Amino acid sequence: MIIIFFFLMIRRPPRSTLFPYTTLFRSPPLAISGFITIALGLVVLIAGNIQGKKKKLKNHKRLMIAAVLLAFIFLVQYVIRFSMGEETKFEGNEVIRNYVYFPVLIIHILFAHVTIVIVLIHVKRASQNLIQNSDIPQFPKEYREQHKSFGKKVFPLWTTPYLGGILFFFLLYVI
Repeated sequence: MIIIFFFLMIRRPPRSTLFPYTTLFRSPPLAISGFITIALGLVVLIAGNIQGKKKKLKNHKRLMIAAVLLAFIFLVQYVIRFSMGEETKFEGNEVIRNYVYFPVLIIHILFAHVTIVIVLIHVKRASQNLIQNSDIPQFPKEYREQHKSFGKKVFPLWTTPYLGGILFFFLLYVI
């Protein structure tokens, strides 16, 4: 009830506001939901990585599957958002646009495309090597080190698009 009251009391701030956090309320709803999905996905991914390092394999498996699902949900939101004709133009400082926004955008796009393929390969290989009929997910000994080694390489690749997406939301809608 308090949340509903809070949103009813909010008025859209003028464009010239000095408080960047209020521009969040001028952001398109699909951009906000995409940001929430990305932020949640990053948290789940980091939590899954931590659980794997602690050898809590059941939690690791659940969190990594959730991270893949959140990435898929974001991809669907992204396609819907841009198929509806929503444009995102960087309206900030030209120096920031040329030396921060565009270089990070190029890296973000490249990593996002590569990461989709690599993560799906990693998930497929992990599911194929999983020992079935076990309460705790286990791999054969010969695959464990391979999974850990590949996971250590995939993790930074996977976090980069998430961090880029969060940065873009702030560059486009908050700052």
